[in-house]
Amino acid sequence: MYFSDGFVFEKYDHDYGLSNNQINTFLEDRFGFLWLGTNNGLNVLDGSGVKSFKTYLNQNNQFKGRIIHALFEDSNGNVFCGTRENGMNIFHRKTGEFVNLSEDDFGIPQLGGIHSIIQLSNEQYAFVTRNRFVTFKWDGKGMPAEVKIISLQLKKREFARKIFKHNNQIFIVTNRKLLRIEESTSTTIIKSNWVNSIKVIDGKIWVLLDKKIGHFNQNLNSIEWIPLPFREELKYYVDFEITTNKTLWIGARNKLIRIQLGPKNVVVSKDEADAKIPILGLYKDSRDNLFLASRKFTGFVKLSREQNDYEYINLPSQHKYVYTSSYEVDQRGWYWIAGRKGLFIYDPKKKDFVDLQPDRFFYLSDIGVTSHVQDSDGIIWYGTENGIAKFNFDHKNFDFYGHNQRSSSGQWNSLTRDLVIDSHQNLWYASNFGLNRIDAKTLKHEHFPMPGLAVVFIDEDDRMWLTINKKGLYEYDITGNIPVKKREFRKSDQLTSYRTHDIKKDSEDRLWITSSNGIYIYDWKKEHIVYHINKDNLLENEDLRSITKDLRGNFWVNQHSKPAICIDYKTFEIIDKTPEWMRQLTDKRNYAGPSYISSNGRTFTQGRGGFYVYNQDSLEVNSTPPKVVISELKINGKTHMKNYLGIAKDSFLKLNYQENNVEIQCKVVNNVPTYKTQYAYRLHGSSNNWVYGNSLATLNFSALPSNSYKLQIKATNDGMHWSDVSTMVNFKISPPWWRTNLAYVFYFICLTSMGYYFYRLQIKRQLAESESQKLKEIDEFKNTFYENITHEFRTPLTVISGLTEDKKSKEYKIIKRNADQLLKLVNNLLDLGKIQANSTVLNSEFVDFVSFSRYCLESLESFADKTGIGLHFEPKKNEIVFNFDVEKMQLILNNLFSNAIKFASEQVVVRLDLRNDMIKMEIEDDGPGILEDDIPRIFDRYFQSKDSKNSIGSGIGLAFTKELVMLMNGEISISNIPAKGACFTLCFPCEIQKEEVINKGEVIKRRENESQNVVLVIEDNPDVLAYIHDILNENYEVITAVNGKIGLEKAIQFIPDVIISDVMMPEMNGYEVCERLKSDFRTDHIPVIMLTAKADIESKLSGLRRGADVYLSKPFHRKELNAHMRNLLEIREKLKQKYSQIIQIEGETSKESKNEFLERLEQLLLDHISDDSFGIPKICELIGVSRAQLHRKIKALTNLSTSIFIREIRLKEAYKLLVTQDITVAEAAYSVGFSDPNYFSLLFSERYQKPPSAIKK
Repeated sequence: MYFSDGFVFEKYDHDYGLSNNQINTFLEDRFGFLWLGTNNGLNVLDGSGVKSFKTYLNQNNQFKGRIIHALFEDSNGNVFCGTRENGMNIFHRKTGEFVNLSEDDFGIPQLGGIHSIIQLSNEQYAFVTRNRFVTFKWDGKGMPAEVKIISLQLKKREFARKIFKHNNQIFIVTNRKLLRIEESTSTTIIKSNWVNSIKVIDGKIWVLLDKKIGHFNQNLNSIEWIPLPFREELKYYVDFEITTNKTLWIGARNKLIRIQLGPKNVVVSKDEADAKIPILGLYKDSRDNLFLASRKFTGFVKLSREQNDYEYINLPSQHKYVYTSSYEVDQRGWYWIAGRKGLFIYDPKKKDFVDLQPDRFFYLSDIGVTSHVQDSDGIIWYGTENGIAKFNFDHKNFDFYGHNQRSSSGQWNSLTRDLVIDSHQNLWYASNFGLNRIDAKTLKHEHFPMPGLAVVFIDEDDRMWLTINKKGLYEYDITGNIPVKKREFRKSDQLTSYRTHDIKKDSEDRLWITSSNGIYIYDWKKEHIVYHINKDNLLENEDLRSITKDLRGNFWVNQHSKPAICIDYKTFEIIDKTPEWMRQLTDKRNYAGPSYISSNGRTFTQGRGGFYVYNQDSLEVNSTPPKVVISELKINGKTHMKNYLGIAKDSFLKLNYQENNVEIQCKVVNNVPTYKTQYAYRLHGSSNNWVYGNSLATLNFSALPSNSYKLQIKATNDGMHWSDVSTMVNFKISPPWWRTNLAYVFYFICLTSMGYYFYRLQIKRQLAESESQKLKEIDEFKNTFYENITHEFRTPLTVISGLTEDKKSKEYKIIKRNADQLLKLVNNLLDLGKIQANSTVLNSEFVDFVSFSRYCLESLESFADKTGIGLHFEPKKNEIVFNFDVEKMQLILNNLFSNAIKFASEQVVVRLDLRNDMIKMEIEDDGPGILEDDIPRIFDRYFQSKDSKNSIGSGIGLAFTKELVMLMNGEISISNIPAKGACFTLCFPCEIQKEEVINKGEVIKRRENESQNVVLVIEDNPDVLAYIHDILNENYEVITAVNGKIGLEKAIQFIPDVIISDVMMPEMNGYEVCERLKSDFRTDHIPVIMLTAKADIESKLSGLRRGADVYLSKPFHRKELNAHMRNLLEIREKLKQKYSQIIQIEGETSKESKNEFLERLEQLLLDHISDDSFGIPKICELIGVSRAQLHRKIKALTNLSTSIFIREIRLKEAYKLLVTQDITVAEAAYSVGFSDPNYFSLLFSERYQKPPSAIKK
C-alpha cells in the first residue's frame, strides 16, 4: 500500500503471491474471483490469497502455458484463457478442471498467441490471434469442431488486439483501426496512427486515441470527442475506464488522471496522481474498484471505489511529517488545522492554505497547540504550551492570555489544555497546577489551585466535571465567582487507578471517560460504572487520549494499528469502522480515524503530512451483496469435492443412507465487509427457516434422514439489498433398501399374504375355540358344583364341631376329630378351586426365609412331641431374604412338615440353602418312603397310594401344595432316600432385597416418635423374634426382650401400648409375665397377646384367665396378628377418649370412672389441691413411680400429659368452687393451687371459652 497525491494504492505483486508481476489481462468472473493473466501463468484471487495455474503447477489439470494474453467467461461460467504458445485453456465450471485445446486440436499449425476471446452463441466461440479471426464450436465436452479461419488483411506492424460484440455485430480492434466483421469480409470503422484502447461502456463504443477520447454515435459514423487539455509532457495514453457517476479514468504511462464528467460529457473537474508504476491497462470490477495493470514487472494495483467519497488534503511539502489532530471550521468555512507543532489554515474553496501573515502558512510553531474551542461568536481559542492564543484579524497576529505564568517553585504553569466554554461564554481550561478561567466580558484571567487536575468538561447544563489523578471524579458548581465542589464520586476504584484523558457525555446523560485503561461509561446519577470497554471486548489499544462523538450520538475510537471503530452508545457494539486503506501518509502502519466532526457532519481525521475530510452521512455503504461459493464438500468426514474456484451450483449428489453427515465449506469471494454485512442459509428438506450470522464458513449437518436437500444462501452488505437466493448444493440421501419403493411393494405382498393366512388360521381357530368353549363351560359347571357343594358342607360341619367341643366322652371326641378333618379337606378343595380358576392373587413381600421356616417348624413342635418325632433344622445360611407370599408359603411348609411328621419313625430333617440365586429346601423323614410306581402320580388330585402305610388322607393336600408352589414360580419334587424314608425338595427363584436386616438378638428402640404406637415383643427364639419384628416394624415402634424377666422390666420401663409374649420361655414363662403385668397398677392397662404352639383349649383358657386379651396359636397368619393389634389399639383409644372426657367434665366428678389408678391419682390431687408446690415430683414420690412411668401411664389412659392432667383437675375443681360458692376469682385460683390469678384466668378462659368472672354466681 502506498500514497500518491491523495490516492491510496493497494499493491499486489510477487510478495502477495502472484506468480509474475506483469499483468497482461484481467477478468472478474460471475462469482467474484479476479483472474490475472501474467507472463508466468494464470493467477486467481479470492480476497484472502492467490491460486496460481501454470504448466508445472496444474494439480492434475490439463492447464498448459506460461504467458496469458486473453481471459473470457462464457454464459455457462466457463473461463477461457488464451496463451501465447500453448493454445487455449478452458476452466470447466462443472468439473472444476482445466481442458487444454492445442493448435493441433484446432487444426491450425503455428497458431500463435491468442489475444482475445468472445462467445458468439450458445456453443459458438471466436478468438483473434495476431492476424487471424477464428470461429469454432465447443460443446463443453470434447474437442473443438467446425473451426473456421479468416486471415485479416493487416498492414505491416499491425496486429489484432481485441475482439468484441456490440449490437449483434463482431468488431476487431487492432493497434491502428477498428474493424467490423461481416461473414468473411471486414469493414474499417476508424483508423489512426495508434489506437490506444477501445471499450464498450453503457452501450456505447468508447475510443482512446493518442491525444483524444470520445464515443461513437448509434450509427457508428461519427465520434463525440471530449475536450481534454492533454498535457504534452505525458506523451502516451495507455488505457481508460469509466466508473459510476461518470468518472473517467485515464492511464498515461506513470500517471493516473481522474476526470469528472457532467451533463453532455462536460468536464467538471480534473486531477491526477503519480501512479508510481508503468501502467499497461485499466480495469474495473462489479463494485467499481479500479485496477491498474503494469508493465515492466511492477505488479498490480487497486484503487478502492470508496476513495471517491473522501478528500485528502496534503500539508505543504515542507511540513509532510507534521502530525495534526485538532480541527475546527470557522464562519468563513476555513479549516483550522492544528497539532503539537503548530497551526495551519486551509481554504477549501480555493483548495489552498491561507497566509494571514505574509508568506506564512504555519502559525504558533514555537509553542505548539494542545487543544482548542470555538465560542458562540465564532472565535477559535487555542490552548498552547504558553497560555491561551486567539487570532486577531485586525492586527494579523495572536493575542495571548494566561501566558508566562510561573509557580512559586519556578516551574512553568502556562501549559494549557482541555479548553471548554460555559453558557456565559467564559473560557475554562486546565494547566499543570489547577483550573483557570478567562472572563468573557473582562478577559480577566483567574487561577484556582487544584493539584493533579487531569480533565475538565462542562456539559449542556453548566455542570463542570473534573477528574483528578488518583482521586476520582468530581462535580463542580461554576455559577458563582469561584468553582465550588458539589459532589465527588469515589465508589469505583477503577476511576482512581488509571490516568484519565477525556470526558464526553452521551445522549442518555452518561459520562464516557477515556483513560489509559480504555473507556468507562459512568452513570453519575446511580454512581456506578455501566460498562467498561477495553481489550477484553472491543479495543486493540486501551491507552486512549480522546474519543469523537458523531451526529448520531455514537463514538469513534482511533485504534492506531487497526481501523478506527464506531461504538453504539446504546448497545456498546461496533457498528462501523474506517476503510482498510485509510492510513496516515508518512506512517502507513498507523490508520487514520475521525478526530473532529463539525455540526454539519464534516469529518476530519488525524494524520501525518495530511488528513482526510469527508461527510459521514453521505458515505455510500457497499450495497453489492457478497458472492459466496462452495469450496469443499465432505461426506462423513471425507472430502468428496474440493475446488479453490468453487463447486458448480447445479451439481447433484446422490448419497446412500449411511452418508448422512455433510460438511460444507463456504468461501466469500473478494468482498469488502461492512458492519452491516450479514449472511443467511437454510437447508431445504431439513428446515425452511433461515439461519443468520455475520460470517459464513463451515456448515455442518449431522444425522440427516433420507430426503432431498437444497442448501440455499443469501447475503447482504448494507442490510437492505440482499442477493438472490442461490441454491449452492443439491443432494439426495437415499433410504436404506428396506425403505425403498420396491421394499414397500414387497412388504405389501407379504402383509397381504400374511393377512390371508391369518384369516384362514382365524377361521380354524374360531372353530376350535367353539368346541373348546363347550368343554370349558362343562368344566366351569363342574367347578361351580364343587364350590357350592363344599360351601354347603362347611355349615353342618361347623355346627357338628361346635356341639361336640365341650363334650368329654370318647365318642364325641371321635366325632369332633373327624369333623375337623373333613372341614380341613373342604377348605383345601375351596382353595384348590380358586387356584385353578386363576382367582388367587399373590401378596408378596420381602421376608427372611430362614427365620420364617424355623418359625413354621417350631409351630409343629407340640404335634411332633406327641408322636415322639424329633425336628432338626439345618440352614446353610443365617439369613435369606426374598420376596414371597407369606400366607401361601405357610400353607406349603405346614402341609409338607406335617406330612413328614406323620410318616417319620424318629426324626424329620429340614435343610435350607441358597445357590445360584435359587433357594433349595429339602424335607427328609425316616419313614417307610414311597413306592417307585407312586412317585410320578404323587401330586395328582385324589391320588392314594396302594401301600396301606401311605394311603392316609384324601389325596388333596399334595396336589394343593404343588399348585401353590407353581403359583410362586417354584418347583417341587420327591425322591426316596436310599437307606430309608422320603425327601421332598422345594426350589424357588430368589429375588434378594439389598437392605439392612434386623439383628436376631435383642432389638431395643427408643421412643423417637410419640405419635407411633409401641409394641413390646417377648420371645426367646431369635428367628421367631425377627419374624414378628418384620411383621410389625413398618407400622409400629418395636421393643424386644429375649425372656420373661427382661420383658417384665422393659414393660415397666417403657409402658408400651401392646405386649406380645410367648408362653414357653426361660426365667419366667408367659403366663407368669401376664399375671404380674395385670397385677401392677403401672402396667395393668396394657393389652397382652399370648403366642404359643399349644393349640389345645386348656392352654388357651389358662392364658385368658391370667389376663391375656388375645390368645394366638402357632402358626398364625400375619394378617390375623395385625387385625388383633388394630382392634386392641382402637379399644385403648376409645378408653383414652372416655377417661379424658370424664376428667374434663365441668361440675361434679363423674362416677363413670372405673379406673382405679386414675381415681387414686385424682383423690391424691384433691387432698393437696390448694398447695401450689404439689406437683409431679411429689406425686411420683407418693405413688412410687418414676416421672417417665407416670407420664406414660397417664398418656396411655387419657392421652394427656401429666402436667395437663393435673391442670385439668385443678381447673375442674375451680369451676365447681365458682359455681357452688360465693368467692372471688383470686380466691378460687389460690384454692386450687394457682399462685398467679391472672395466669389462672388465662388458662380458665382457654379451657372453658369464657372468663371465670362469667362462671361466678
